[in-house]
Amino acid sequence: YITMEFLLVLAAALAPAILLFFYIRKKDEKRPEPVGMLLKAFGGGILSVILAIILAFVFKWLGLYVDTYNTYEGAVRYAFFGAALPEELMKFFIFWLVVRKNRFFDERVDGIVYASCVALGFAALENIFYLFGNYDSWVTIGIVRALFSVPGHFFFGVLMGYYYALVKFKNPSIFNKCMVLAAPIFAHTVFNTILMSMRLNPLFFFLLLAFFIIFFVFLRKKALRSIKEQLQEDDRAFEVLEAESAELPDVTENPQCGVSVDASFSNQESLNEQPANNEEAIEDYIYNKYFDTDKKA
Repeated sequence: YITMEFLLVLAAALAPAILLFFYIRKKDEKRPEPVGMLLKAFGGGILSVILAIILAFVFKWLGLYVDTYNTYEGAVRYAFFGAALPEELMKFFIFWLVVRKNRFFDERVDGIVYASCVALGFAALENIFYLFGNYDSWVTIGIVRALFSVPGHFFFGVLMGYYYALVKFKNPSIFNKCMVLAAPIFAHTVFNTILMSMRLNPLFFFLLLAFFIIFFVFLRKKALRSIKEQLQEDDRAFEVLEAESAELPDVTENPQCGVSVDASFSNQESLNEQPANNEEAIEDYIYNKYFDTDKKA
């Protein structure tokens, strides 16, 4: 039967991810994503844990890393092949499934929102495994992971979503495309390598701890700066859109006239295909002009 302690451990495991979930949703409150889509991303992140475990097992079977390492090289290999690479690849796979045909993904910050939700779903299940796997010391482990590990996954997700949005909306350069995966994988590898190296030599423990704190603070600042930058870019873009849409003619005044509303509506082959009202016309104008990437390509 379920005990009170079981519920406390479960709450401690889920609380950090849930709090950050509401944090990123609050940041996107001006033009929020549907809750259902965010929960879909979160749930997909939970699934990505299983996929990452399978991929990490394959890497281990190939001899790319071992669980019991006693060198710094072994720590790097474990951090990269045993954690960063499989986890970020599978999180990206789920993120891509969520956003590739998502009509609500129409702002730069949405990339960060969806990618971080996937990352938080991953972190939630991973936290459950860690806390229940160390039941006797779940309080200590829960506090440490709430302060560092769960936010770490959140920061990796922000990096992934930031560069993905740059590729989609601003600059689809080779560098930005590579950084969609390279940035979170590199950050995750450094994060885990420092933590794993602390066990190898007690003489370097405090030096490595200092490096870890510095790197963690850097990641936090980078993530917050990325969120702020994308929100400001979206605000500026929508200010322009609102100004331009205010100048659009009202198609409801004379719906049978032969005047074209705007060149952006050239996909409408007849007047019968015009939007039913001016609000829909504005929405189509905004989407076709700024967010229809297939047309731009």
